[in-house]
Amino acid sequence: MVLHALLKKVAYSLTYYSFLVVDFLIPKNESVWIVASHSGIGGNARFFAEQLLAKNNKLRVHFYSLGKRKSSETEEYLLQTYQERFCIVKRRNLKSLFIALQAKNIFVTHDLIRDVGFPLSKLGKRRLIVNLWHGIATKKHWLVKKERFSNHKSKAAQFSKIVASSEIDAIAKAATFQKPLEDIWVTGTPRNDILTASDPLPADLAQLEQKLLNQLNGKRLILYAPTWRSFQNDFAPLEKAYLGELTEVLEQHNAVLGMRLHEKDEHMFQNLYDLNPLILNLGQHKYPEVQVLLKNARILITDYSSIWLDYLLTGNPVIAYWYDFDRYHEKRGTLWDMEQLFPGEKVYNGTELIAAIKKALTLPLKETEKQQYDFARSLFHKYSDGNNTQRVAKKVEAVISKKDGRNNG
Repeated sequence: MVLHALLKKVAYSLTYYSFLVVDFLIPKNESVWIVASHSGIGGNARFFAEQLLAKNNKLRVHFYSLGKRKSSETEEYLLQTYQERFCIVKRRNLKSLFIALQAKNIFVTHDLIRDVGFPLSKLGKRRLIVNLWHGIATKKHWLVKKERFSNHKSKAAQFSKIVASSEIDAIAKAATFQKPLEDIWVTGTPRNDILTASDPLPADLAQLEQKLLNQLNGKRLILYAPTWRSFQNDFAPLEKAYLGELTEVLEQHNAVLGMRLHEKDEHMFQNLYDLNPLILNLGQHKYPEVQVLLKNARILITDYSSIWLDYLLTGNPVIAYWYDFDRYHEKRGTLWDMEQLFPGEKVYNGTELIAAIKKALTLPLKETEKQQYDFARSLFHKYSDGNNTQRVAKKVEAVISKKDGRNNG
């Protein structure tokens, strides 16, 4: 068993370093751009890809995806709008390998192996690799967790730059990824432009929003969006004993509870969706862009996910449902003291949750509560002008222009 594990590790190391040698030897093509996200065409990757395409009509973007999901409204919209300039590439085959080895500029939302499929390197400054990331840093993971240090150190080292939403987020990401602060771009999170921009939504997201409004049918949306617990097989936040009272509250206030669960948890609640018309499945396969849900939610209920930080931009109330607070912090932990930082109601059982929902539906925020919300928002959002995606693009342009000037000088 030990020998097998050792041989497997040696084989992986040989393959990994051989790949890096090949990557080093192959010339890079300035016209090859990759945007990649293993979770699909959405979030920061989707917004940044369209920004590139819209601002440069000669640019072609290769979007790396899993190749398993059926085409979404966003995929069809981007293909129709930008045609051959938007190219969807299935990861981990010869075509994707050939493109990746030539790519000069790469943008990911997690890491290179997970998103692109190959252990690429920034090769000093020959290649620009930007991590758009997929949220504001709140959890202890990657290099902050000692047991993951060796596994992720090389991954983090390959990022040229990392996007952050504020100076506080930049410090957290610098610590998490072991990068100097000058390698963290404080631009704001691209996907949050949905929540703050005055411009109309792109056609695909407008279509998705209309689908949501039709499903809500005039009712107020209370969105429940917990984080995924990789250590927990008995995920059960809604106890049966409270469902009757919860349904009464929803009926009284013309509201519905929308469940935005991790796709691995969705099946656990199918019977509930079938039996209770006031509890909706708003999972990723139905609504790929979660920001559309946040934009239309009256209240957000979450736990340890950073989604509430995005939602602060709406000015609406948030509720922390921490029914497993001690267990989660023992297993995973957070970067911040959430009990001190979280501005909304903090509840630990079903009875408290229902009371918090009633309060949020009937009472406006007090002045002291507004100040807490404003303080949290100021910590984690430097910008709220709807131009985050543009700022990232301008940072990229500046890096490329600097390289071109150096090469021509």
